[in-house]
Amino acid sequence: MTHEPANGTEIVLIRGIRGIFARRYYSDGTFTDYTISHHDMVVKIEDEDAYFYEEAGNYYLDHSPKTLGI
Repeated sequence: MTHEPANGTEIVLIRGIRGIFARRYYSDGTFTDYTISHHDMVVKIEDEDAYFYEEAGNYYLDHSPKTLGI
């Protein structure tokens, strides 16, 4: 088993068939998908195209209205 600090690492959360994963990109273009086991981790959103939405009591995070064409 190997390990290294994740502090300061930018990740992308992705949804897959088996749940939500943290995708870590490397400078050579490769990536690794990590299963998220940590139950209360803080992730900072650094994406100008990310928007919070609420509709009829449902809350979600998606692309901007412009990207979605709405």
